[in-house]
Amino acid sequence: MKNILEINGLKAEVATKVQGFINILDTDRKIPVTLINGAKEGKSLLITAGVHGGEYPCIKAAIEIAKEINPADVCGNIIIVHPVNVEAFFKRTPAVVPEDNKNLNSIFPGKKDGTIAEKIAYIIVNEMQSKADFHLDIHGGDLNEALTPHLYYAGKAELKIIYNGVIEGRKVYGNIIKYMKMALSADFGDVFSIMIASIFLPFLPLLPIQMLIQDFIYDFSQIGIPYDNVDNEFLINPKKWDTKGISRFMKIMGITSSLIDVLSFIIFWYLLGYNNVSKQAYFQTAWFVTCLVSELMIIYNVRTSKKGIHFLDASPILNNLTTLSLVLTILSPIILCNIKSFNFRILPPIFYLYLLLLVIVYFIIVSIIKRIYIKKYNEWL
Repeated sequence: MKNILEINGLKAEVATKVQGFINILDTDRKIPVTLINGAKEGKSLLITAGVHGGEYPCIKAAIEIAKEINPADVCGNIIIVHPVNVEAFFKRTPAVVPEDNKNLNSIFPGKKDGTIAEKIAYIIVNEMQSKADFHLDIHGGDLNEALTPHLYYAGKAELKIIYNGVIEGRKVYGNIIKYMKMALSADFGDVFSIMIASIFLPFLPLLPIQMLIQDFIYDFSQIGIPYDNVDNEFLINPKKWDTKGISRFMKIMGITSSLIDVLSFIIFWYLLGYNNVSKQAYFQTAWFVTCLVSELMIIYNVRTSKKGIHFLDASPILNNLTTLSLVLTILSPIILCNIKSFNFRILPPIFYLYLLLLVIVYFIIVSIIKRIYIKKYNEWL
């Protein structure tokens, strides 16, 4: 007949699961434990996670295991500790027990009359390990450890398969960086331009609803980025995740886009005559179109470190979505101009000549900035 499973006062009847805390000898410290007393006879397994309290993935795994296992499906017993090093878990302390600064991994089997870390080790060995046939101690990903880039392939992998996997991984990384740099620099530039415009204009350069439509169209075009091709030069060597590079790119290219926005504001105000409150709808429509078209077209300069504009080596999906987004940009004000809440107007043909000029100037400026940026920082994406 199967017996009750008991650990230091915590009990689980046959075919039941009990969760609670057990005391660490004569201290006020407690550690969380799940006892699973299976419905049938069998071996006993001890699972410990969080010997190092900052190894959160394995602690999470142990908690999920404790939740999911049904005692009715178990032959034998399972003891799960999640986590062992509770104080380190809450204090975000890597490697050691905060109270005595000792590494639990190095002091097993511990001491009954030792420091707190030694007492925890003693409880694990004498109260739990002594009742188990097997002990699975889960580790991985402490706070002071960097995640090494790696490729896992289940089964026997040929060299070509591994090579293709590495290249595909670098493509994914390249397109992630590409998307982040484009999106962040565009948003930073828009906010910076709005801040500048708010100082001088007697009205908003864009209405909130117009900004929502603008963001929707631009984000729609960005769906093609994950499918885009990546420069062969980018794929040769592994890259290191660098948030400083992303931040630097965002600021430099964001301010660059704001230069074009300011030039646009000058053209709208002085050359097109959108310089009073009665003409604000024309100004807002003009910037809506200009901002989107310039951001969409500049994708082909930003997406590669090569000189010039590159349409042909972009993926067909990116080209198609960008083209469709350009069409939506031009048509949206025309289609929605009769709906008052959108506040769009149909722009005169002369505007589109200025728009073409602004896009060309933008390309030239970005090309110059790109050459300087690559020369100074030895990177683009």
